[in-house]
Amino acid sequence: MQLFKVTFILIALSIIEIFGDELQEIVAVPPYNYTKPPYSVKIVGGSPARVHQFPWQASITSCDGGSCYICGGSLISKRYVLTAAHCAAGLTRFIIGLGSNSRNRPAITLTSNIKVVHPQYDAKSLGNDVAVIKLPWSVKSNKAIQPIILPRSNNTYDNANATVSGYGKTSAWSSSSDQLNFVDMRIISNSKCREIFGSVIRDSSLCAVGKNRSRQNVCRGDSGGPLVVKEGNSTVQVGVVSFVSAAGCAAGYPSGYARVSSFYEWIANMTDIDL
Repeated sequence: MQLFKVTFILIALSIIEIFGDELQEIVAVPPYNYTKPPYSVKIVGGSPARVHQFPWQASITSCDGGSCYICGGSLISKRYVLTAAHCAAGLTRFIIGLGSNSRNRPAITLTSNIKVVHPQYDAKSLGNDVAVIKLPWSVKSNKAIQPIILPRSNNTYDNANATVSGYGKTSAWSSSSDQLNFVDMRIISNSKCREIFGSVIRDSSLCAVGKNRSRQNVCRGDSGGPLVVKEGNSTVQVGVVSFVSAAGCAAGYPSGYARVSSFYEWIANMTDIDL
């Protein structure tokens, strides 16, 4: 195999792993910072969501000093939202939007300062990249707002079709998207993903690639959002958006997720869902 050189953009960390004969880095899918000039792209190759298609989708806005950030999340019960640890660590106030495909016009808006970041979250390797945010009151379920089911089983979901949704940016120099978008993905095995990213892929990680085109992916502003699969008549959240290759969101590499089933017991202990 002829070696080739790829120039990577370092965004958040410097974990270097082996991709075949090539060095490969991972970076957190950055929250969109709408107080600074943006530079990356949307849910790559995605489509606008239909009304009520993702009733568990949450938008999360948090501010720290003069900077504000946008992440995704998922409603997992009447009182709790699941998101990525890198969307919550170091931040204290969260504005949660629910019930709309428009990020700027949610059906309801709630403000919370109660969050729990996984105690073993590692910002360098992005291990255990999960957090929960407690809402100030219980929300009522309807067609527009419904909690997502979390998986209890240890199913790996290898080769399963999946869907990821979020409010990622729509062009290289635009603001984040007001419209909720989604893209169809295919889950790959952890062993295959380790061939690309190396030992940074843990048993509690999950990886996916674009189902129809290699350049379909998540990107800035999609952090913390849900990766879901169909199980019979139910939809189950199997992943939380965590990282992409430092080569870029549209470089054709898999995206990485926190595997929800690995954290089910911790999530249940931190929230009001049943074990």
